[in-house]
Amino acid sequence: MIEPRKDLTIGVFEQEAQAEKAVAALWRAGFAPDRINVANRRVGVVQGTPRLQFQEDAADGATAGAVAGATAGAVAGVIAGSLLPGVGTVLGGIGGAALGAAGGTFLGPFVAMDLSEEDATHYSHAVDRGQTVVIVRQIGRTDEAREILCAQGGLELPDYLAQQAH
Repeated sequence: MIEPRKDLTIGVFEQEAQAEKAVAALWRAGFAPDRINVANRRVGVVQGTPRLQFQEDAADGATAGAVAGATAGAVAGVIAGSLLPGVGTVLGGIGGAALGAAGGTFLGPFVAMDLSEEDATHYSHAVDRGQTVVIVRQIGRTDEAREILCAQGGLELPDYLAQQAH
């Protein structure tokens, strides 16, 4: 089991504008810009700024990540398809490419933060559904970051999952 990280606070926001306000509040509170990241479908995973529309170049990087993920997924799918009798290689390659593209864009960064695969998958799905995720990495200030994110409408994972269940 992976221990929760003591330097990491993550909030899920319904609207990108809420996330931008949260990032602005974090900046005002003195959180270093290079310790804040934002993930959503439009820009991918980028350094957090109060104005996400200026991150269009980073969105190109997310597209490159999806292509790389699709390539890796296609290779894995072809290998799996050739190892599993009755599964067509082409079908396996297409399925693997689709899985790899989704994982290459959104799942990978969350897994790289040493989150459990289950938590990383939940955050990745939030991005897939159109929400914006704000990630703050700051030792000794997680409670303060959590308060700021929640004050702007961010939900922690348990609250987000409870909301999705209704």
